[in-house]
Amino acid sequence: MGFEFLVPWHAFLPRGGGHVVVFYGHEDAAPLRDAAAAALAAEGAPCLCVGADPGGNDPADLDAFAAAHPDRVLLVAAPAADAALPARATLAVPVVPLTGSAQDGWDALVERICGPDGLLRRAGAQVPAAPALLRLDDCLDSIGLFAALDRLMAPPGAPLLVLGEVRGPQPRLRAAYRSGGPLPETDA
Repeated sequence: MGFEFLVPWHAFLPRGGGHVVVFYGHEDAAPLRDAAAAALAAEGAPCLCVGADPGGNDPADLDAFAAAHPDRVLLVAAPAADAALPARATLAVPVVPLTGSAQDGWDALVERICGPDGLLRRAGAQVPAAPALLRLDDCLDSIGLFAALDRLMAPPGAPLLVLGEVRGPQPRLRAAYRSGGPLPETDA
């Protein structure tokens, strides 16, 4: 394994005002955003949660909202895979369910995240990304999963991944980062 776990799982999230973190790509984006908000609130980090969906806020509205609240971390949930990210986005968290990954093939998962049309491309090169592989309870092929994690985290892929489960009363989440590299930086 070429990765280690970050403790606590949310240590990579920014704490300073003015940041915009966008969770996008799947319906689990909202529960993951809510878990992040609870973790930040428990540490006293000021944050606001909003949604971005076809009937809701567009990227320009979210940018204006973030500008109006420069003392807060704005946490955005956008369940659509083709969601447009606000220009002020400082961290992208594409959400991918592991349901069916072993059946579809691990290559398909890597392509969905890192491929030319993958979720990381939606964020753009200038925005750091931490893909979230959720619905871990549905994944019965741990050997395939660990091999896929090594591929996903290999340069130039994602140096940090969130793994876990947000269904149920209590989220169970971990963050893994590349071994041998620097710990992901956080904003105090």
